[in-house]
Amino acid sequence: MHPHSSAQASQQRRLWLLLLSTILIMLYGSLYPFRLQVRPLPESILQIFLASLTQRPGRGDLLVNVLLYMPFGLLCCLTLSSRLWRSIRLVGTVAAGCGLSAAIEVMQIYDVGRVPSLYDLSTNTLGTCLGALPALFGRHFLALPAGITLADPAAAVFAVAWLGYRLVPFVPTLDFQGLKNALKLLLLAPTVNGREVLRHAVSWLLFATLAAAALPERRRVLSLLATFGGIEVARLFLLNARITLAELIGGGLACLLWALPGTHTRLWLGCTALLTTGVIVLEGLQPWTFRTVSTPLHLIPFYGMLGGAMELNVQNLLQKLFLYGGLVWLLARLSGWRIAAAHAVAGLLLAIELAQRFLPGRLAEITDPLMAFGALLLLLTLPARWQSPSPPRRPLCARAPV
Repeated sequence: MHPHSSAQASQQRRLWLLLLSTILIMLYGSLYPFRLQVRPLPESILQIFLASLTQRPGRGDLLVNVLLYMPFGLLCCLTLSSRLWRSIRLVGTVAAGCGLSAAIEVMQIYDVGRVPSLYDLSTNTLGTCLGALPALFGRHFLALPAGITLADPAAAVFAVAWLGYRLVPFVPTLDFQGLKNALKLLLLAPTVNGREVLRHAVSWLLFATLAAAALPERRRVLSLLATFGGIEVARLFLLNARITLAELIGGGLACLLWALPGTHTRLWLGCTALLTTGVIVLEGLQPWTFRTVSTPLHLIPFYGMLGGAMELNVQNLLQKLFLYGGLVWLLARLSGWRIAAAHAVAGLLLAIELAQRFLPGRLAEITDPLMAFGALLLLLTLPARWQSPSPPRRPLCARAPV
């Protein structure tokens, strides 16, 4: 087989694997707690859907529905042959998303505790369409400038997760009162929390390391400054955003440290891994007041995210993807063993979850260790240039030779 054809077949298999994984996650989140009961309905399915129009969901639920189906639309469109016309690929992807959403909504009629909604169907279809657009017009919207290549796609995904975490709920506002609320903590109560400063500093350093691995080194310090400044300015115009002195100090400290020499060496990667591990442990064991009475460890994935505010759940999920995925990436980069790195991070997270059984206000569940293996799946399906059985000993964030 021609090498190019073999590479295309391998990439297609990865896309199908990611698509099937995405569908399973969507089914799990949409049908939990899986209490399906076949029972006679008081009215027809069409009447049930029409009656749902009188119960308008909140903004957070609508946003989550759109975001949930965007990865499906992207992956579904990418798996279709590029020889097909764009219009056919778009119609096919949107029809698949609409059909999947409709099937799930019908199943929710028989799922005790779930409420089907035409609003969900319409926003899911919209999310599928929005996700398909980059796949259709990627050359225009996603193409990097000439001479720049994405050397590490998985690192780029983890870095983007941090930006997404900072920009949740993705709802802009030009209200003057909203701008005052965003600056209220900074101007009226400028307190400095050392733990928050450390968290933001380490997070921005991890982001800079991931971004430097994903893209060639070009004005790295200026790029980090521009990204940090741009995110903070954008948050001024986001709904319910609050700017704190701790995050400004932490981001500024990260920019100063990133300007030091040697940020592309193995020593830097090791220090970043240690700091990231420290932040994960520090945050995971809050409030550090252990008690003798324990709570159970929930073995249902995403148990804590199946209730509560959806915007907060999305924010927590993005932060965990960034921190856990970034730590798996760092350890894999240092050792060259991706599976061993994922097991190490999963073991650390499991130990934290077991300790959370004795902490007040914490919910111990299996989700975090499983997310480490989810990060491993991204590393396996989105391989970087450096990933090989015996990685060469070279500066780890430098541009790979062409």
